[in-house]
Amino acid sequence: MQHRYSPWRAYGQAKLANVHFALELQRRLEEAGVSAGSIVVHPSFTNTDLQARSARESGRLDVKPQAAGGADGGPSSSSPM
Repeated sequence: MQHRYSPWRAYGQAKLANVHFALELQRRLEEAGVSAGSIVVHPSFTNTDLQARSARESGRLDVKPQAAGGADGGPSSSSPM
């Protein structure tokens, strides 16, 4: 069975693979008694220009990028410093 390549499907599969990797890494860290943690986050909760950039590159220019940082333009509480 042959399927057409879909960039968004590939992206979703890659994100799912990241979750599985992080969960297995955490399991192995705990098993080994290592005091470290494996952290994985949902990609849409990160402050990036990915969706707006993807839309611009595909020709859909009606998507506006979100401003980074808090309301005053400074770092938000979830922004890394």
